[in-house]
Amino acid sequence: PYMGSGNMGQVVKAYVERHYKEGRRDLYGAFIARAEQLSTANGYIAMITLDSWQTKDGYIGLRNTLLTHDSIQEVIRLGRYAFSDADPPGFPALFVIQKVKPELNHRVGVFAIRQPMKSEHQATLIRKQVTVLSDAYRLVQKQLRDLPRSMILTGVTSYMLDLLTARTPLSQQAALCEPSTTG
Repeated sequence: PYMGSGNMGQVVKAYVERHYKEGRRDLYGAFIARAEQLSTANGYIAMITLDSWQTKDGYIGLRNTLLTHDSIQEVIRLGRYAFSDADPPGFPALFVIQKVKPELNHRVGVFAIRQPMKSEHQATLIRKQVTVLSDAYRLVQKQLRDLPRSMILTGVTSYMLDLLTARTPLSQQAALCEPSTTG
């Protein structure tokens, strides 16, 4: 379902606009919105899509809905070659969401595979990481929702997220260093 709105025919585009406004930028956004609608209380949604919905402006409404009304359990940004028979035009992301209002301090497990590796190696890494994920990579969902544009970040630790969501300037929280030169 990787079809941007620019490639949708008029009928599909009008249907998606009318029924899945929050996910209208791409067909997979509409799939996420529809799955959220169809899921029952306490049920789960699990998908693999491209990761662009997690940060792009066209998906702010979708992210706000998910971060406000549902408990995101895991978000894993896969590396290149995550699928042995396909190389999608971006980074795939695996995510699991439970259809239950998040508790105030609900934590989302996040991690990203940064380097290209065979699909079998990525699968092994995911199975291992999900069971032993450090608290540093369990982000408070409310902090994600409170970020500008409600971004869902996979490449940050809880400490980094604390810095990003603090109400004090970064210069008062961390020592800024001059870049070193070699000359």
